[in-house]
This record gives sequence, C-alpha cells and structure tokens, in this order.
Amino acid sequence: GCLRVAEAERRLRQPMEPYPGRTGVGIEMLPQRIAKVLMHEFQVWRRMLYKKTAVGGAAGKTLVEAFHRLYYDSYVWNETTWFGVRVMKYPGDLVMYQELVARTKPTVIIATGTAHGGSALFFAHLLDILGEGRVITIDITAQPNRPAHPRIEYLTGFSTAPEIIELIKNLLQPGDKVMAVLDSDHGKENVLRELRTYAPLITPGNYLIVEDTNINGHPIYPAFGPGPMEAVEEFLRENRDF
Repeated sequence: GCLRVAEAERRLRQPMEPYPGRTGVGIEMLPQRIAKVLMHEFQVWRRMLYKKTAVGGAAGKTLVEAFHRLYYDSYVWNETTWFGVRVMKYPGDLVMYQELVARTKPTVIIATGTAHGGSALFFAHLLDILGEGRVITIDITAQPNRPAHPRIEYLTGFSTAPEIIELIKNLLQPGDKVMAVLDSDHGKENVLRELRTYAPLITPGNYLIVEDTNINGHPIYPAFGPGPMEAVEEFLRENRDF
C-alpha cells in the first residue's frame, strides 16, 4: 500500500505538460493530472481485488465453470451466425480471434472443419479489413450454399491426407504469414495428427489454435473421451516450438 501511495505522489510531482499551443506549466492542468493518477490507482486496485476474490478463489472457478456448462448445454452456440451463416462459436471467441488476427496479421489462415463456412467467412472479413490474405479451409464433405468469397479457398478431403497437405503447400507463397485453426474431428488421435501435420507450416509469431479443448470434462462433455486437450498436452510435451 505504501509503495502505491509513493508512486502516486511521484507522478503528481512530475512536471506537468502545458496545453498544446501554450507555454509554461499551466496550473489549470492539476485537476486532470490528479484525476489521471486516481483513475490509474483505481484500476490497479480493481484488478488486484478481482484476482483475489474471483479468479483466484474456488468459488470464482466454480462460477465460471457453471456458466461454461450452462452456455454449452443450452446449444445457443450451435445457432450463432456470422452474416447469416452458422459459425457455431462462442461470440467471445470471435472477439479473441479478431484480436489475434489484428495483432499478428496473417496472410494465410488455414481452418480445418469447414462445416457451414461461417468461420471461413468470418476470417475472410477480418482479412478484408486488413486488406490482404487468404483463407484455406478443409472438410471431408462439400456442403451446398457455403458462402462465396474471393479470399476463401474450399478444399474437400481429410485434413491430414497427403494430397490435401500437398495442395495447401502449393497454395502457400514465399513470405506468407501462416496461422491455423484446427476444428475438425475432435478425437485425440486426429487432433494430434493435425497438430503434427500443420505445425511445420506455421510461421514464427503466428498461432496454431486448437478448438474445443473444453470437452472431456474441461469442464464440459465428460463422457467424450480423450480429445483436443489431451492432444494439445501430448503435442506440447514433444514440441518445444509452441
């Protein structure tokens, strides 16, 4: 507590910047300086309080897992759409995806498990905003009425089939920044094969993302059996590049 008070006092003692176009210190800036310091201190204490009472406690973990189960069991996620196309994702995950894409700016996003094409369209729209990039998406079946978009390339086949991987490699260009999202068959063995297959294609600074690590009791669908989470754990034990 004393350290935080000392830091606040130090900030208040710093020379104040004048308003643009003026010279001198300008005593009228004192209220703004005090307000800025107080707001910073409030935010620090709020984060500390949240960590102690919500995230760090067993009650907080129970609450988060209860919401997780409630949302999953409601099947609302199964009806979530992006521009009218089923995307089947938690909206918060879509927000996180745009944060990753905006920060890393991949020029190629590989997505296994196309389904209705909502995720592919979502990624294509993010790349539209960035002004460049392509989406390569793979599924074992070709579904009618998937969204057409100039940035989307649909491939039909098993995501780890040699001919599919060869097609993908041929679509990649020198200098591409590659990110991948694995969302096909969720059995551990398939996810692990995908991780091992696509890991070499990911460029440094980009992400290899595995969807649905929450199943098999993490915390939902405990009867599923070994799945994405177990595949990720094994992959990370054998691979130090991620």
